[in-house]
Amino acid sequence: MISIKLSGMELMCEADGHTLTVKEAKGDSVNLTIPEAVTVDDKTFTIDKIEKKAFLGKKNLKELHIEAPVSFVGDWAFSQCTHLKRLYFDNSDENLTFGRAVFEGCERMQAIKIGKMEQGISYLLGSCVNRFNGGFLLKDSDIGSEGWCHRYDLALLNFLSQSDFEGYSDRALCGEEDISYDEIGSIDGEMSGEDMSYIMSVAKNKCYLCFLRLMNDDYLKNETRDKLVVYISNRAFGEKNPAAWLSLKEIFFDKLEYFKLYMDLIKPDRDLVNAMIKDLGEELFEARAFLIEAEAPSGKDAFFDDMML
Repeated sequence: MISIKLSGMELMCEADGHTLTVKEAKGDSVNLTIPEAVTVDDKTFTIDKIEKKAFLGKKNLKELHIEAPVSFVGDWAFSQCTHLKRLYFDNSDENLTFGRAVFEGCERMQAIKIGKMEQGISYLLGSCVNRFNGGFLLKDSDIGSEGWCHRYDLALLNFLSQSDFEGYSDRALCGEEDISYDEIGSIDGEMSGEDMSYIMSVAKNKCYLCFLRLMNDDYLKNETRDKLVVYISNRAFGEKNPAAWLSLKEIFFDKLEYFKLYMDLIKPDRDLVNAMIKDLGEELFEARAFLIEAEAPSGKDAFFDDMML
């Protein structure tokens, strides 16, 4: 067994000629880079494989750059890396293959980038891990291609068509008839506050995916774009279920480009913008300033006077 010591972490590897397989990662690192090549006892190795469960449960790991030309990642290799947000396979190519449940429990994953992949595709790939049941898209050999993007869109539209309540039964120990708004007893299938919270979290997640796809629109067909726009519009600020607005405010709160996208899609009138600004509160000052500037008549200050800055 060969030990590779990196910043805050030690990789236990098995050698096969000049290539290494990572068997286990020891220690805790927040940001880690695995170099393209390592030298041990005057012999140079490259890491080719990451064995199953190698990084299992590394909860402190947030960002990982793998410069080594890895071609295989085994089952559960990064499972339960609950804070892992960004994973870059810098010198891997389309031959990179993933095992089962590689990213199970990686609830904060945002981007998985393979080689020279477009950054937008890496965000879509990251969303397959924790945002909807798109794990099968990790198995494809043409990730980022036009065909792959169309399969992503089909999976996304299928997810959007499902009830927001779907999947709750996997968590609940009782049937629908046991659920009540007052959380005291069952009343004709009413839902408790916890159940409503679950439904809203699913709705916000679906809107997140719509925003993400519209912002990263490689090979996005017009008919699919139209469906995503309608989905967001039906859940905009002022609607009965404002999940799109809540997703924007709670997830994309520091990304003004998403607020611009929202404004372009919704095209709210001034009264609605006023209400949106008030709803943002004092903490989201950058978003508030953006909305004010976006709607202000050029060269006039009157609009600013009633914005309650």
